[in-house]
Amino acid sequence: MGKTITVSIGNRWRVFELSYLYTAIMFKSINTALCLLLSLSCTPVNLSQEDYQEEEYKLQAIEFNNRARINAQYQRYESALMLYDKAIELDERYYNPHLGKRSIYVSLGEYEKALQESEMVIKKKPDLAEEWAFSGMLHEWLGDSVTAFQYYQKSIELYDDIISDPENSDEIARVRFNRAMSFILLGEDTKGREELKKIKDENPDLALPDELINIKSEYMKWMLAKDEK
Repeated sequence: MGKTITVSIGNRWRVFELSYLYTAIMFKSINTALCLLLSLSCTPVNLSQEDYQEEEYKLQAIEFNNRARINAQYQRYESALMLYDKAIELDERYYNPHLGKRSIYVSLGEYEKALQESEMVIKKKPDLAEEWAFSGMLHEWLGDSVTAFQYYQKSIELYDDIISDPENSDEIARVRFNRAMSFILLGEDTKGREELKKIKDENPDLALPDELINIKSEYMKWMLAKDEK
């Protein structure tokens, strides 16, 4: 059995700052929106021992994944994809390379391939609420609103689980924010906006803009539709 290394997959790893997506949506660019958001899922997070759960992946797979990320940052996408594939080959449990591949395909406008990688993340990490929301947005962008809405609902259920866990108390505001956005994507605008207003009132340090709090699902989807596929 190959050498393994522990990777931090803690509470903060669950939150990929969905605000990046919605800010980008307001600039009318699906490609910019998804690139900004999906790239965050490849960002490492440093946590203390008590803050994280442990998952072990093969060290060599992690090394290939890190090399791939560097290549992707310099837009050497062909090399990055080869390295991500090597990381997956070395450890099929490792879902992070799929996040990297997804981000690349979004950058290239290859949304079908991006969706395939997103689905692999869900298969390997089914409790990752953000990924259900990400995948839902990709499904909707590709015209499958039925599946998209099912995925948004699943993300909400997982966010509910996270919020109900006392161990996640430090992350509740941001997880509630993500859940509120999933409500809006699902078309439950009033519920989502009410939650955003509560979050802003209770957490003034988050500095949520009023434009974001008042955003409607129809406006978000119109913005997405404005961009060419």
